[in-house]
Amino acid sequence: MFLFVVCAAVAANAQVYAGGSLGFWDNDDADKTSFRIVPEVGYTLDDKWALGIELGYDHSKVAGIKKDIYFVAPYARYSYFNKGIVSLFVDGGFGFSTVKDGEDGFNIGLKPGLAIKLTDKFSLVSKFGFVGYSDDYEFMENGFGLDLTNNITFGFFVNF
Repeated sequence: MFLFVVCAAVAANAQVYAGGSLGFWDNDDADKTSFRIVPEVGYTLDDKWALGIELGYDHSKVAGIKKDIYFVAPYARYSYFNKGIVSLFVDGGFGFSTVKDGEDGFNIGLKPGLAIKLTDKFSLVSKFGFVGYSDDYEFMENGFGLDLTNNITFGFFVNF
């Protein structure tokens, strides 16, 4: 009964958001084409905390060789700065990826981000960089470290 009351209290204060990002790149000189779609859904628990999950698909073709990657990445988001329409946050979580006819991988770490709230219901979001550990996860190199130049995404969220 106590667990039901706690879940009901959290759900009553939670705000659902959905959105994500997508991308496309074609480089004729390198014979490389890629397409990526990453839908995302989450719950805003309060002013500082949210829980969410990304489900993604990444397709690439380099020199005639195709690669399809599927991944899932749950996270906890901490918003550490809110001023007007601007919010800075960090997503802490882990991800699992699988490549069709290839290797499975995982990562664990932090991704900083920026959200711009255009209306009460619509926000633009960007995530940039990664700090943590990666092992055969998507196109990341294996190892531990800080990378603020790759892994830049742009997307949007709709609050319900």
